[in-house]
Amino acid sequence: MKIDERHAQPIPDVLSISPDKRQLYAVDTYFNETWEDVQRELPDQLQPMDRIATLVLKPDAFAGRAAEASLNWLASHGYDVLHSRKFRFNRFSIRGIWEYQWNIATRARKDVVDDLLQAGDSVYLVLRNGNSACASRELASMKGSSAPSKRKPGDFRFDISGPNTLLNFIHTSDEPADIIREMGVFFNADERREILSSIREDVVQFSEAQELLQNVERSYGDVVDLDFGRVVRGLRDQLGSGSTAAQSTLASTLAEVQSGGTIPWPVLDLQLREAGLGIPRWDRIILSTTLVNMDTPEGEPVVNGLSTSPRTEFPAFT
Repeated sequence: MKIDERHAQPIPDVLSISPDKRQLYAVDTYFNETWEDVQRELPDQLQPMDRIATLVLKPDAFAGRAAEASLNWLASHGYDVLHSRKFRFNRFSIRGIWEYQWNIATRARKDVVDDLLQAGDSVYLVLRNGNSACASRELASMKGSSAPSKRKPGDFRFDISGPNTLLNFIHTSDEPADIIREMGVFFNADERREILSSIREDVVQFSEAQELLQNVERSYGDVVDLDFGRVVRGLRDQLGSGSTAAQSTLASTLAEVQSGGTIPWPVLDLQLREAGLGIPRWDRIILSTTLVNMDTPEGEPVVNGLSTSPRTEFPAFT
């Protein structure tokens, strides 16, 4: 089945550079409900959106103490905070956010992301940058790749040193259409009205955001060392050579991993369970996010991320 004008007219061109996204979002409930809110709450629905970006600081940013560095990076690059809000991911919002990308995600990746994003509170930031032609697209292009090997100095994710592809600390909305849709995924109507009111009032709330981040960070307890090598070394020290057959198998697998071998996360996960080895939640998250196979070998996402599109295609807001 092809979605086209028989079902709904595409959303305005300035909200997305992707024709496919414009048509898909036209029939997307999350987008449509929030777009109705935007039209009602903002005097000029389109113009305020060109200077707005949104960013989520994920649980790994707080466990690994990267939240304050992220806020400072934003400030140093011209992004003011207009609104900050604590929330928690659940399995439905996780699938809602990546609905059009996870058609190629492995089941293991989905399980690992569930574990990571539900490990504690996250914080949603509404940002303003009046010096950008489109703040959300600019921030998305500046954040850098989720894969550490593809990041370069000056990229947001390079500068805050996320240790692996999934432990990258931040999520940003790619462009205005995604800001609108993701607001609908995360928040109910009353919460959206409060967020949109902050955009309309246009008052910088940096100190309020800083205080919220500090409070959320304290809720995570002691800082977590997100180093993969530390976790593997600790498990090997704990096991020794292994006193049971299952533990001996696990010890051999960990030795292979430590020497650079690639072991699928579901294999190691099963061995950990069979060996009866309990490990802290964050150590488990570090192992799983490092070892998991992300995508199926064939296929492509329904909607590609912004990084696949050249900046020269971005239409101007008028």
